Amino acid sequence: DKIKDNKVINKLQKNNLFLKLKELETAEYGDKNFPISNNIENHLFKVTNVLLNSVQSFMPEYTLHDVSHSIKILDIIEKILPSDLSLNIVELQILIYATFLHDIGMVINRDEANDLKKTNEFNEITMEFGQEAEEDEILTELIRRTHVQRSLAYVDRFKEDFSSYQIDFKYNEKDISPYIKNVIESHEFPVKNLKDKIKFPIDKLIDTKRVNVQFLAILLRLGDIMDFDIQRTPYFLFKHIGIKNQTSLIEWKKHMAIDGVGVTE
Repeated sequence: DKIKDNKVINKLQKNNLFLKLKELETAEYGDKNFPISNNIENHLFKVTNVLLNSVQSFMPEYTLHDVSHSIKILDIIEKILPSDLSLNIVELQILIYATFLHDIGMVINRDEANDLKKTNEFNEITMEFGQEAEEDEILTELIRRTHVQRSLAYVDRFKEDFSSYQIDFKYNEKDISPYIKNVIESHEFPVKNLKDKIKFPIDKLIDTKRVNVQFLAILLRLGDIMDFDIQRTPYFLFKHIGIKNQTSLIEWKKHMAIDGVGVTE
C-alpha cells in the first residue's frame, strides 16, 4: 500500500497545475516556504487517500473514485486549459482542493449507514426500486444521490476539526472554503445554474487576487466527465464484483467501451 501511495503522490507532484502552484508560491513566499502545496501533499492528499479508499466498503459496485481519479481530473484540466490562459495562486488552490474533495461524500461509516437506512429518502428509494431490491443496493443509490451535499458537510467537518485533519482552507488567513464548496457543489447542478453570479462570481477579489469561481466550476465539471476510460473500471474487477445494480452496470459498461481519450487544441 505504501508503494502504491508513493506512486500516486508522485503523479500529483508531476502534475503541471501542482507545479504551477509551487512556482507561484516561490514568487510569493520565497523558495523555502510552500504553505499551500505542502498542506496539499501532507494533509489534504493523505486524508482523502485514506478515506476515499474506503468507498468500496459500502459502494462495491461503483466505479473507482479514489485519489487517482482526482489527480487524473487535474491532468485533464491541464490539457483542456487554453495555452494562453493561466490560473492564479488562489484559483489553483480552490481548484485542487475542490478536485480532491468533490467525491468525499461517498465516504460513510457503519453508524452513518445505519442512520441513512432510517431516513425518509431511504424509504422513498425502496418504493422506487421495489421491495425485492436489496438493502445494500438502496443504500448505494442513496449515497450516490446525496454524495455532493455530504461532500460539503465533510469540508465543514475538516475545517472545524483542524487538530485531527490539519487541512488548511485559508489563503493568507482568508477563508476560501465557501468557494471550494461552491465549486464542489457545481458538479451536480444543471449547467445553467453556473450563471448564478452570486454563487459563481467571475471576478471575486480574494486578498489581492481576482478569482473566476464560475470558470473553476466549469473546469472541475469537464475534468470529472472526461475521466472516462478503462482505468477506472478494470475488467477483472468488473468480473470479480458481479454487479447487479443496473445504474452501476450501465456506468461500468460505458467506461469499458472507451478505447482511448485525446485532447486537441
